[in-house]
Amino acid sequence: PSKPTTTLYVLGDPLGLGAVTPAYGTYEYEQDAVVPVSAPATVMAAGVLYQCTGYAVREHGGAVIEEHPGVLSGSWTVDARSVDIVWNWQIVGYEVTCPDQVLRFDDVIGEVRFSESLSGHVVAAGTTLTLTATAASSDEPFVRWYGSDVPAGHETDAALELVVNRPFT
Repeated sequence: PSKPTTTLYVLGDPLGLGAVTPAYGTYEYEQDAVVPVSAPATVMAAGVLYQCTGYAVREHGGAVIEEHPGVLSGSWTVDARSVDIVWNWQIVGYEVTCPDQVLRFDDVIGEVRFSESLSGHVVAAGTTLTLTATAASSDEPFVRWYGSDVPAGHETDAALELVVNRPFT
């Protein structure tokens, strides 16, 4: 006779990220089956770098059975309870794609540069970067920044400090 089965749900918090094993979804396993579980250490999704901070086993939709902080692989022995394997993710960085640029606007040429070369780099969440505008000549001085990322009261500052709290392009 076959053994009774139990449902295993694989979830992600706050999102289902990366190629986890078993993949995100719902599965039926025979009781006493040993299910290997694993997740990658980091995942880049939509310009956001997430780090896996481990996993938890919970009664389906309920209380925590086991916590595994910092653990990226392990196993679960299926018993009579339906359980959730929940992979935990936290944001650790953002992609910044802002090469140095020479800009032309109404025949005025100037340069815009970050404090460091950042094109295609991942920057730690919360890092402060300085974006500096330099006019081509003293006859054509820098006037102002435009856009939703410009901090209020700093529109006319040639050097602008931006806190990296999302991907920047």
